[in-house]
Amino acid sequence: MGPCWIGSFPRHCVPFPNLLPTLTQIKAAGVKLGLISNGFGDFQFANLQALCIDHLFDEILISEWEELRKPCRRNEGHLETKRAV
Repeated sequence: MGPCWIGSFPRHCVPFPNLLPTLTQIKAAGVKLGLISNGFGDFQFANLQALCIDHLFDEILISEWEELRKPCRRNEGHLETKRAV
């Protein structure tokens, strides 16, 4: 990925229809949410912020930051034990 693409991509993120209402409704019901994502930490987190959904997750695991890749069953266990979500 080139630096220009990395820097500009978050400005062009568009959420799926009903993403925000759905996540908000789930959180309002008291459900804890966790997100596991592949990729570069700063890049992926910037995308979540651009979509205005980062605050809806109790825990966010990004493969670069966690030194894990998905799909991997260890990710789910890692989320449960490391974050108690």
